[in-house]
Amino acid sequence: MKPMRRCAAMFLGLLAACGSGPACVEGESAVVTIDGHDFLMRLADDGAERAQGLMGVTELGPDEGMAFVFEQVAEQTFWMKDTLIPLDLVALADGKVVSVDTMTPCETATCPTTRTAPAGVVVEIPGGRAAELGIEVGDPASIDASCR
Repeated sequence: MKPMRRCAAMFLGLLAACGSGPACVEGESAVVTIDGHDFLMRLADDGAERAQGLMGVTELGPDEGMAFVFEQVAEQTFWMKDTLIPLDLVALADGKVVSVDTMTPCETATCPTTRTAPAGVVVEIPGGRAAELGIEVGDPASIDASCR
């Protein structure tokens, strides 16, 4: 390989390795696509992970969040206890968005809850992002946990 091509290949490899955000980790993250827009999500697919959620997180990139995966489709309840940043709550069922809510940090001893429409997956993304992207009920949605 000529020196210039080798240097370019090394540079491109470094860019790919560094990336602009977190990497997908098999079994720990997933890509959720809503109306053609991809989000890299940490997976919360057991009771302990769902209970912890994004408590204590101080920032998320615009296309990052957490995907809560449930055993069955049902109304899901969320609250903002110890959650420090505003979040949009997007509930998914049958390949589409079924509800969209915005939640704000709770600074009191008793925090209100938000109940979704019946859903099997609920994603939390940075507050206001759903409105920025025009995400609304009925938009197509999917989750891919196979890391690309």
